[in-house]
Amino acid sequence: MAEGSWNGDALRVLKPQTYMNRSGAAIAPLLDLPAFDPSRDLLIMVDEVALPLGRFRLRGAGSAGG
Repeated sequence: MAEGSWNGDALRVLKPQTYMNRSGAAIAPLLDLPAFDPSRDLLIMVDEVALPLGRFRLRGAGSAGG
């Protein structure tokens, strides 16, 4: 975990040490924080082998299959 700020907003980066299907355990403690709202405060980043190296894609929704 790393913490800092960006444009005056608090920022926390977590890298789960679990398989993807168990990564929810990494954010479970955050869900107990009254101010934490996953729909507002959570951005999930995954590596995607179908994208060329150095490119990224942002999506607001998607299925479990990608």
